[in-house]
Formats: sequence, structure tokens, C-alpha cells
Amino acid sequence: VDYIKSSKWFSLGSAIVMGIGLIVLSITAGIAGSFSGGFNLSQEFTGGTVIQVSHQITVGGGTKDIELTTAEKTAINNSLVAAGASTSDIEEIYDADNKLISIKVSTDKDIKVGEFQKTIQASHPYFKVYSSNTTSDVAKKILNDAMIAVLIAMLAIVIYTLVRFKWTYSFSAIVALVHDGLIVTAVFIITRSEISPVFI
Repeated sequence: VDYIKSSKWFSLGSAIVMGIGLIVLSITAGIAGSFSGGFNLSQEFTGGTVIQVSHQITVGGGTKDIELTTAEKTAINNSLVAAGASTSDIEEIYDADNKLISIKVSTDKDIKVGEFQKTIQASHPYFKVYSSNTTSDVAKKILNDAMIAVLIAMLAIVIYTLVRFKWTYSFSAIVALVHDGLIVTAVFIITRSEISPVFI
């Protein structure tokens, strides 16, 4: 492939992806009423409670999530709502065979996790319940630390590039670095993929 000859098409493609990402970011941030609302941030960055319920069985030396029945799905949803969750926060998770294997809720509402776990496991003792909670202060600190880490890493790469290569090559490498970061971020914004510490 003659990349130099096709460079304008690659540039156009990058510009289109970043343009769409900017439009989606503007719309979602406007609806949310804040810039950070334009990103699909994970619980670690937003704060709140995450509960995930699955039906696990023992297979050999490990465990396996099996498909939830309609009755089990209804019982989980009803118990979550009774504990304070909103139906709009409830997410269904499917496996590669399109089988419902888990139900998850992510919310900033005050959910009675202990009460939910006690209720659902009283009627379904084989359910596995995972839960975690992040306060808004901790979430803000994690987000700030992540941004600082990214800036330090990028600054270190820029300094190394400037020292190691001729300035013409250094400039190209820095532009490529910024371009790759923007493209990945744009794709995450467009697809509404979750931005978590793993992404950072």
C-alpha cells in the first residue's frame, strides 16, 4: 500500500471520525449539562454504587455463569427497584451466545445493598452478588490522579522524543501521538464505550 499517496484519504478518515466524536460529545454533554457528561465514565470516575447479580454453578474446579430464567430476571429487577434502584439504571449482560447471564445496575442513588443481597439470596441462595461503592470525593480524586498520570506520561514521551530524534522526526512523532489519542477517545465517545481506569 502506498501510504504517502493515500495520505489524504487517511487524513480525511481521521478528520471525519474526530468530527463525529466532537458532535456526539457536544450533544451528550449538552444533555447532561456538563463537559464530563459527554463521556461514558465508569463508576470509579463518577462515584456511586454498582451491583451485579449472576447465577453461578460449580464446574470442575471453577465456576460458570448460566442463563437466567425469566422468573429469575423478574425477581432480580423487582428486588433492585425495591432497594432503591431505577429501572433505567438496570443493564442486562449477555454472553457470546446471546444468553442473559447477568444483571447489573450502576447508579449514583443511595441503594440499600445489604438489604437487596439479603432479600435476593433468601429466595435464590445460588445467586452470586457483587457490589462496590465509590464516594464522590474518592471518584473525583481518582479522576484527577488519572488525568495527571496521562499528562506526565505524555510529557515524558514528548521530552524523550525531542532528545532522542531530530526535531523534524520529533514533531511528526508528537503529532502522531496526539492523533492516536484523539482517535481512540473519539471512537469511545461515538460508541459510548465505558471510560475506566483500564482505558487510561
